[in-house]
Amino acid sequence: MLTQLVCPDGDKILLAACQDTCRLRHRCLTLPTIMKVTDERVPVFDGLGRLQLSTTALLNGTQYEYLKHRHDYAINPKSRAFALLGSDHHQALERWAHLLDLQAEESLTEDDRNMFDLLEQEGYDDAIRPVYVLTDYKTWGSFKVAKTFGIVAEGPGAKVYYTDSYGKQRYRTQKSFVTRKEDADAFELEMQMNRYRIMLEAKHSISVARMQVQITVRDGGLQMARQRGVDELMYNEFVDFVSDVDVNQYFHDKQQQMNAAYDTGEPTICNPRERWDDMRCRGYCEIVEHCWHGRTVKEG
Repeated sequence: MLTQLVCPDGDKILLAACQDTCRLRHRCLTLPTIMKVTDERVPVFDGLGRLQLSTTALLNGTQYEYLKHRHDYAINPKSRAFALLGSDHHQALERWAHLLDLQAEESLTEDDRNMFDLLEQEGYDDAIRPVYVLTDYKTWGSFKVAKTFGIVAEGPGAKVYYTDSYGKQRYRTQKSFVTRKEDADAFELEMQMNRYRIMLEAKHSISVARMQVQITVRDGGLQMARQRGVDELMYNEFVDFVSDVDVNQYFHDKQQQMNAAYDTGEPTICNPRERWDDMRCRGYCEIVEHCWHGRTVKEG
């Protein structure tokens, strides 16, 4: 579990001690910010003391989630800046949804986990029964936007000529981009939203006719985003349906992996997708020092 923070000088401090008094001359972040970025949900366990994971946690690697709850670890609080933005983003839209009398940020289980972002009625079916659209909000970087929807460069790019401030003609290479379904990797998004859909339909006896994700691009408008073919600041895209059988089987199997990890003490290693082809191990995993695979990757 999260017990320590990494200070700007590289030393670590217990979370409770940091919240009480900064060990340096002044805080690296305000106390409310520290409290927010270190606030974590209370874990849920079954009768045998095995961790029961939420939908989003089940999409992570079993070893990652197991080690996070079995070992103490430290984070740099600034590493959670984007999570803070995402949380505030959700809260602002939730307030407007409630003002408009729309269902939003409702838990689909008995605890406060598995919360969908927005449910809107969208007409009626042939039997004059209301049908709904389910929306999830994301704050993503342009890299994830391009990867999820298969935005790729088409060809080497064309030369675009222009005149510089000295009147000299120059050119730059301007890439053109296309969206290819075969290059898209929307697995996590589709699994998450389809599980929420299944839970919603069962809990409220309704029919979800469409799913969509509304994305705010964190680096939208910057050159890096444009170089990836991500030109918009926000996207609103349809999410494909996945069969109930496949979705339920996937999440059942992932929870069984976690149960087995607690029973045996040997968690299943994160697969290549879950560890981002080892990129997560190299610089984005909070518990890498407790993971044999992560240490091997970092040591090269």
